[in-house]
Amino acid sequence: MVFDTVFSGGPILGSVNEFIDYAQFVVLLLIIYYVIRLFTVGGKSQEERDAEGTAFMDWVKEKSEGRKRKAEEAAAKEKREKEISICRGLLNPAKGFVIRAEQKVEEVVDESRTHSAVALHRIRTGIDQIEHNFHSARRALRASRIREKADRREYIGRLEAYVDSLQNILDTWTKPHIPTSDTDTTWTTKISELRNSLAEVKGGCGHLLRSMDKFMDDCSVQDPTAVGRRPSPGPSASPGPSASPGRRP
Repeated sequence: MVFDTVFSGGPILGSVNEFIDYAQFVVLLLIIYYVIRLFTVGGKSQEERDAEGTAFMDWVKEKSEGRKRKAEEAAAKEKREKEISICRGLLNPAKGFVIRAEQKVEEVVDESRTHSAVALHRIRTGIDQIEHNFHSARRALRASRIREKADRREYIGRLEAYVDSLQNILDTWTKPHIPTSDTDTTWTTKISELRNSLAEVKGGCGHLLRSMDKFMDDCSVQDPTAVGRRPSPGPSASPGPSASPGRRP
């Protein structure tokens, strides 16, 4: 296995090639230096030749340090890009489900503007699909959390809890306000409450996605609820500081 790695273009072989390139570069510079000395040694004093030699070696040192610095910067950049790729992979599946849940919320709100049996059926189906996407998002987050440690594991756990809070809104404040039929005498009131609760769900999805995007862009761990809060659902909600998802005044 070791020999396969070494002789198949692995990281060790790459390092050896870089060292050989660097050594060839230094040898070439030294050859140029001694050729110059060979043709100029007769016309200059020892002090002048020593000063030229010192200046040349300083130049060689500067160039070699520059090459080393660039190599280190390239290695650091590659390491950072790899880390960010890992962070994106951790949340990408769950993010897709949250996006679909948010889109479905918008569709249900649009359907609620029509008072009909067909619209009611689409509302019920849409809410079921929102739930399904939340369930899939939690499952994807759980799978990612199991593979992680320390702060990232804790952060992904908070994302799971936040998705649970959005599901709680559906269970507590959305489903109970689905009209029983298109002839329901409380249709207008129920639809109003349903829209209010879905507005909070949509806002919560937005908060969740912003937190995910931040993590996927630079691997920074943050509180998923720290990006803002939505007003609590219901006609009694008022502007100003608001409760977190799933809470009512």
